[in-house]
Amino acid sequence: MKKFEYFRPPESNENNRGFFHILDLKESNGEHLGKVEMEYHNKPIPFYYIVWVSVDRGRRGEGLGSLIVRQVNDFLKEKGKAGLLCNTIADKDKKDL
Repeated sequence: MKKFEYFRPPESNENNRGFFHILDLKESNGEHLGKVEMEYHNKPIPFYYIVWVSVDRGRRGEGLGSLIVRQVNDFLKEKGKAGLLCNTIADKDKKDL
């Protein structure tokens, strides 16, 4: 069974800039499957900037990226905030991050 863990950045960072909110997708045995990293901004409107969406190379093609994006949508709805997604498509030749 797959599960998401949410990690919030430290509160001490003014405006939370440079620290990511992370939704980490793991298998029930703890195996890392993928994650999304987001920054929260409160100006000009409150929104989450989706910095990076990744799926472990060996698990690509299983629909995990879609699962992660659905979880992001649920997270944004729960928070009542907008989300901004920019280029998150990795070059297939790059090493996993």
